[in-house]
Amino acid sequence: MEKLSEIIKRNIPKKIQMSVLVQAPELTEPQVTIQTLKAKLKQGDYKITKCAEYQLAGKELPYNIVALNIERDEIRNQINGLEE
Repeated sequence: MEKLSEIIKRNIPKKIQMSVLVQAPELTEPQVTIQTLKAKLKQGDYKITKCAEYQLAGKELPYNIVALNIERDEIRNQINGLEE
């Protein structure tokens, strides 16, 4: 069986590899993928917050909210598919 550290190195961007390893060193490959996808959602949370702040202030949105929503929905669908 492949080592978790090898799966992580192959599938997870370097900037979030350590947080996944520290959080749960005994994850299976599907669980690693789920954690990676959840980390991607968290990384983009600031964009959603920033769009909400700009909208409340009556400013032009700094990001394409429709594209963000589509991207995040796709990630959630992947997570849901893996968790079933």
